[in-house]
Amino acid sequence: MAALKNHPGMWLRDDAAAAINALEDKYGVIVINSAGRTVEDQQKLIDAYDAGDPNVFIPARPPETSTHVMDGGIAVDVYNYTDDRGKLNEFGFEWYGNADKVHYTFRGRPGSGNNAATSWNRTGRSTADIQRLVGANPDGIHGPETDAKLRAWQVANRLDADGIFGVLCDAVGFPIDTDGDPGVRTFAKLQHRTGAKIDGELGADTWGRLQTALGVPSDGIPGPVTYEALQRAVGASPDGLIGPETWRKTQAFLNTGKPFPRVGVNPTSPATPTVKAPARPSDDTAVPGVWLGKWSDNREARTDKVRYFVVHHAADPRDPATQVQRFMSPNDRSVSPTWFVGADGIARKIVHPDDRQWTTGRIIDQQAVTVETQNVTGAPTWLISDESHEQIAQLVVWAAKRYGFPIDRQHVLGHSEARAALDPSIGATACPGPSMDLDRIVKRARELASPAPVPTPDTVPVKRSWLESVRDGINALLGRVA
Repeated sequence: MAALKNHPGMWLRDDAAAAINALEDKYGVIVINSAGRTVEDQQKLIDAYDAGDPNVFIPARPPETSTHVMDGGIAVDVYNYTDDRGKLNEFGFEWYGNADKVHYTFRGRPGSGNNAATSWNRTGRSTADIQRLVGANPDGIHGPETDAKLRAWQVANRLDADGIFGVLCDAVGFPIDTDGDPGVRTFAKLQHRTGAKIDGELGADTWGRLQTALGVPSDGIPGPVTYEALQRAVGASPDGLIGPETWRKTQAFLNTGKPFPRVGVNPTSPATPTVKAPARPSDDTAVPGVWLGKWSDNREARTDKVRYFVVHHAADPRDPATQVQRFMSPNDRSVSPTWFVGADGIARKIVHPDDRQWTTGRIIDQQAVTVETQNVTGAPTWLISDESHEQIAQLVVWAAKRYGFPIDRQHVLGHSEARAALDPSIGATACPGPSMDLDRIVKRARELASPAPVPTPDTVPVKRSWLESVRDGINALLGRVA
């Protein structure tokens, strides 16, 4: 990396910095708002945009696909992006027509040999391989024809036409690893196959389109019905619990290029309870929280002892009333916590704790009561309010007393911890998010369960006659007559 001599604190890769310095030697200093960034700096921009910072009005790319970060930093954001375009082009910086008009990426000076540099290709595949994929002459030279064909291919596959063949392009165009560990490449391939927007993030749009392709109810919220349909489509064990085996089979299926078959809903889906829960027509006032007029339909009889308290976040900042609706009646996801805690710190009773809720997984749910928590903000921070932390601690105290488990971090678990400890077959998850402080919850629950004793003054029994003799003695010393 090298400094931009006219812009204190800014830097780029050596050749890109040299090009900016040479440009300014010839034409004078241009206004540059940003140049090279660290991964941490890029993540701060992403967080600021997600938090609604008015100074960050364009969403930043993930660090692994941002040319401000990759290859030592090869991009600049300029203020006078129209006036300075010709100067930047002359010195090897190009704008590829995306929405971010201020952004110019260094492609190398004409004739310098840098046009074939790795800045445009981060896949590990040869230029000729990529040229064959996009329909260009496979001569191994990244030139104007390759660029034009690549951009057209990106547009046809619903990718940004930025001229960069990166992680998402690679996932769409070439086979993916069948390692059972899904990520950006698997999700992009799934999006390509289902017609979803290709961004490498597995969200409601992708799930909804996959559900449509599989012929199951399409609400964008995955659950046992969707998982079992996917398993039957790709040849995995149809248990309704998505894990490494299902993802391996899905990855292998995506590599075949076949469309997903419409398998529909299996009437023996694990979403249908095998042991019906007892009727509970009215509230149980012994259970803490606000009753919503009924208990959720998404429950079944509990056949095991409650030993754990499992904490989730909803990954959703919408108001509690909106979120609670999907917990209270049957749906494809068939999801229901024991309680839903809003950012206001109010617990809503969803499933009676003596019944099994449908939240974490069949094996885990039989041994646990659970809480879903409203987020204050969205990704990537998924903030949880102080009021929610306090309410969850109170629920932990109640459940520990009722069911007899200790209040510690071995029994108060996050969603991801519960999967790892109690049923690793389900696979990893990021829930309950980066802002849920489970140690804080346990510490507070212990304080509530065993409050510090109020100190009382020491008392010593004495006879009244002794106290009177002391009084008389003091009065005599003071010269008074009793």
